[in-house]
Amino acid sequence: MLYTRCFYLLLIAAFLSPGCTNNSSNDPAKGKIAEEERKLRDAASVEKRDEYAHDMHTRLNEINSKLIDLESRATRAEGRVKQELEKKLAQGKVKRDELARRLDELKAASADRWEKFKDGAQHAFDDMKHEFE
Repeated sequence: MLYTRCFYLLLIAAFLSPGCTNNSSNDPAKGKIAEEERKLRDAASVEKRDEYAHDMHTRLNEINSKLIDLESRATRAEGRVKQELEKKLAQGKVKRDELARRLDELKAASADRWEKFKDGAQHAFDDMKHEFE
């Protein structure tokens, strides 16, 4: 009789145990929580991207001011100095246009991909900085 009770208890436990497991793939609440966490991470990443893009836009405006100043100096210069300034101005405008293109790419990048564009934009800005030093 004792063996029969133990057998029935084990049999009942065997039938009930599959329903007692907590499988997160079947739990809609856990799925919603994971989705909300992903959305929060994406929102934070978008905020960082927008902050960085704003900073880069400010730096691009500073570069434009420097190019306007360089153009003014080139207009007043003469001879070989004028040619050198015009050459530097032309190179600066090409690099400025590249910076603007990279900034547009960065602004359009998704939350999970903008970091890749950030590195390219930073490299282009560093090149431009050396152009004016």
